[in-house]
Amino acid sequence: MMIFVRRVVFAGVLMIVVAPAKADTVDAVALVNAWYGALGPDVAETERIATISALVEPDARIELTDLGVTQTGTEFVESLPEWSDAIVGGRIAHRIEAGATATTVVATVCFRFDGNELLSRETFALGSKVTALVSETLSDSCAEF
Repeated sequence: MMIFVRRVVFAGVLMIVVAPAKADTVDAVALVNAWYGALGPDVAETERIATISALVEPDARIELTDLGVTQTGTEFVESLPEWSDAIVGGRIAHRIEAGATATTVVATVCFRFDGNELLSRETFALGSKVTALVSETLSDSCAEF
């Protein structure tokens, strides 16, 4: 009986220790999912700006390697009106890669614009918000997606 009680107590403690980490990972993935949801073509520009502003730290480092651009979170938000024009008639699809943690999420993303498409890998560093994002082009086609 004592061994059974020890196992139950150990299992309970293990669940308490592991559950928050799992919840943090779920929160991190939800944040990244919200990020791509806000960038979609059906989102009004004011809503997009408000949502992304709430998801990114002002001093975050946003690196768009295919464009050779590095911006702060604030600069990224300020560039969203240009994004609103670019995504008209387009679509975004993303897939979270295995191994997401509470502080790092990697996504494979297909950006379909009117007339071209781009397959990217985007790596997010996270605290309570996005603290860094590195986007690298994988292909000029989403055929592999």
